[in-house]
Amino acid sequence: MKHQQVVVDYTVMIKSCLTCLMLAFSGYILIRLICTIFVLPKWIQKQQELEDLKLQNEAMAIKTKKFVQFLSAESAESTDKCDADENNLENVVGDSVEENENASPEEKKDK
Repeated sequence: MKHQQVVVDYTVMIKSCLTCLMLAFSGYILIRLICTIFVLPKWIQKQQELEDLKLQNEAMAIKTKKFVQFLSAESAESTDKCDADENNLENVVGDSVEENENASPEEKKDK
C-alpha cells in the first residue's frame, strides 16, 4: 500500500455545509407555510367568532342597562302615581266624611 496524502479543501466543505443549512431552513419554511395554510383560516374564524361574541355581550349589557333604567324610571313614576292616588283618595274620603258630618239628617237618608 502506498501512503496517500489527504488534502482538506475548506472552501468545498464550507460550501456544502451552507448548502445543507439552506436546505434545512427551506424545509422549515415549507413546513411552516403548509401549517399556515391549514391552521390560519381556522384561527381567523375563531378570532372572528370571539369578536362577535364580545360584541353581542356588549350589546346585551347595554340593552340590560337601558332596561334596568327603564324599569327604575317606571317604578319611580308608578310610586309617584300611587302616592298621588293615595293623596287623592284621602282627599275624596276626607271630603265625603266632612259632607256627611255637615249634611242634614234628611240628606243622609237620601244618600
